[in-house]
Order: sequence, then structure tokens, then C-alpha cells
Amino acid sequence: MKTYQAWEDGPAMSILEYLKPMDEVDEEMFLHFAEVVPTHYHVGDLMQSGEADKYIRGRYHYMTFAGYGEPTRYYYLGILPPFKKPK
Repeated sequence: MKTYQAWEDGPAMSILEYLKPMDEVDEEMFLHFAEVVPTHYHVGDLMQSGEADKYIRGRYHYMTFAGYGEPTRYYYLGILPPFKKPK
């Protein structure tokens, strides 16, 4: 599991160097990107964080996280295109 504290205390690296798609992350990491960094999309435990990280074929792509299960386990899903806002 990748933790927020290990990223903060570890060698200097960007979050995209630290996290790889499908890494399990701790709740502190999920909450950091849900509460400290403005979110692009956030419904329940599915969240796309902050500013776009990539621009591919006319669409911005965002850091994406999801929580699943009971108790909730959090995952970094990768840089994904935007989810549609629910109506």
C-alpha cells in the first residue's frame, strides 16, 4: 500500500512518479486529493483530482481515485479522461 506519509517523507519525487495505476493507497492519500487539491469530479468514493495532467485527442485527463469494499480500500486508477457529471 502506498501511503501519503511515505510519499511526504520519502525522497523528492512527484506524485506521478510515486503512484502507478491500480496502486492501493491509504485513506490519507485519498483525502488529500479529495479535500486539499480541488477536485474535477467527486461522487461518493470516485474522484478525479485537480487540474488536468494530460491532454489527449481533445480531452483533458485527470488523476483518478476510487474507494471500494467494506471496509473501504482506496486505489489510484491512473490518469483517465473525465467522467460525466450525473444529471
